[in-house]
Amino acid sequence: MMLLLVIPSFLFGINTFDNTQLSNHHNASTTIYSDTIWLKSQLENSENLSSVEIFEIASRLDTLATASGNNKLKIYSLKILSEEAQHLGKFDLSRRYYHKLIELTIPNEKNTNTALAKIYNGLGTLSLWQGLKDSAEYYYDLALEKYQIIEDKSEIVGILINHGVLYQTDGKLRDALKYFEQALSIYQTQNNHGGIACCYSNIGLNYKLRKNYESYLRYLEMAISEYELAGNRQKKARMYMQVGQLYALQNQDDLASDYYRQAKDIFEQLDAKLYLVDVNVSLWKIRSKTDIETAKTYLDKANDIVKELNSTTYSCLIYTEKGAYYLKIKQADSAITHLQQAINLAHASGHDLLLPEAYKYLYQSYSLAGDYKKAFIFKEKYHILHDSIYNEEYLNEITQLNAEMQFREKEQLLEIEHQKSSIHKLILIIISLSIGLISIVLYIFLRKKFNKTLIQNKKLNCEVEHKNRELTQKVLVLNQQNNLIRSTTNTLKQNQVEFNDQVINNIINDLAQDANQNLWKEFELRFKEVQPSFYESLLHRYQDLTQNEIRLCAFLRLGLNSKEISSITGQSASAIEKARTRLRKKMGLSGAKKNLTIHIQEI
Repeated sequence: MMLLLVIPSFLFGINTFDNTQLSNHHNASTTIYSDTIWLKSQLENSENLSSVEIFEIASRLDTLATASGNNKLKIYSLKILSEEAQHLGKFDLSRRYYHKLIELTIPNEKNTNTALAKIYNGLGTLSLWQGLKDSAEYYYDLALEKYQIIEDKSEIVGILINHGVLYQTDGKLRDALKYFEQALSIYQTQNNHGGIACCYSNIGLNYKLRKNYESYLRYLEMAISEYELAGNRQKKARMYMQVGQLYALQNQDDLASDYYRQAKDIFEQLDAKLYLVDVNVSLWKIRSKTDIETAKTYLDKANDIVKELNSTTYSCLIYTEKGAYYLKIKQADSAITHLQQAINLAHASGHDLLLPEAYKYLYQSYSLAGDYKKAFIFKEKYHILHDSIYNEEYLNEITQLNAEMQFREKEQLLEIEHQKSSIHKLILIIISLSIGLISIVLYIFLRKKFNKTLIQNKKLNCEVEHKNRELTQKVLVLNQQNNLIRSTTNTLKQNQVEFNDQVINNIINDLAQDANQNLWKEFELRFKEVQPSFYESLLHRYQDLTQNEIRLCAFLRLGLNSKEISSITGQSASAIEKARTRLRKKMGLSGAKKNLTIHIQEI
């Protein structure tokens, strides 16, 4: 399976790296400067270098950057190291490089969002390669967020493709297709032939996973045409490889060989060594069915290239295929030697996907050699590993089939609904008109009722306000009367010597007592008319209030201040304040900032 990811190429800034930054660096010695320039020039012309060679050069450059304290150079080398470590399968090391990049990028890069977006994209792709799908989605979302901030559509489209690849590997084919189609739409607007080809390739693979090989082939051919327009011969050759693999899957070996040879011609012209290994191995497998010795020439070519590249992964592949060759020509000992070497390399490099085929050839080789005990052991290992991979693929296939079945059921339901649409539309129109008419009548009725209620409420509010004003005025009149009585009693007290003391005392007491009783009775009667439920609510919440505290609450309910209450009750203002303090305590407002009057008015 070949997924076309949009991997952040951290080599994008190679040719624009400012050499003057190095020459002006005060701490760099002449030796460091000259070595740096030489190493950088090697990386600028790295087309013919293997990932191992690029990684080694970048490592040396990183060491020089650390020694000279040049953060710009450090960032430059870490970008290359993170990508090449990923290509070499050193995933944990690659992740460490990416996180070092984040630490250095935030304080040192001018375009921080752009730089961070590329790093997050790289971490997303790394996570996807490791099978950490949740982590991949997390980093792709971070990258997309940064690209949206800088409004860079050319980069956003790459994240869309990576999201599609993520969903595709997770078996969510329809979700993946939506992302690919979004990316395709943007690339078509930009007339970006390379981007269009990348989308066609991934959409084609989407159809391949659905076992729709006809659509898969059609999209591969469209991708080939677009890569031709884009002038990208290497990716065009890779599409030829995929077409060849499709024909090989369908046992159309002649057609498969034709496409493999077309790919091989282009890879040879480009000196694309890794791809030459793949295409020669593919040709070996096809030709070994009919002509083992001719097929062996392709395997030997692949072997020579791998020796030159010194790649562990490809060495494992070559040892497996050479084991298969010796098995075909009945040389069991040579087959066992090569296959054991392949297994050791696979374990060392962590490429477990290469093991099933090696185990299969190995148990066949032991059977050929007559060592049935070992043949049985490796046959068991083969079946265990093959079944685990097969079961995962089977579950993915079941998931995809289930999704397809649900989609087909929805399509059938939609078709049935479409056939009934004319009748349904008519019924819906009639229902809609009926509902509309009922709604209008109901609206008019409710509107009238609402207006009537609004008028009644307004009238009631006016009456309450009027009664409140009357009550307040009555209190003030009663207060004036009370003041007059107090004034009279005070006058009598002052002139008490001229009259009979006992008579005068009786008059004074009668007037004061009568004034207080009459005032409160009159006030309470009027208050209950205006506030009929206040006392009930008050005593329900605060059952231990005294009669004087109830009166104080009534006065506060009307918004009277301490001075006005003092005048009405004949108590001093300080006494009223103390009474208010006791009331606050009973009501649990001692430590609160809430106003007592407001609290009582809310009851």
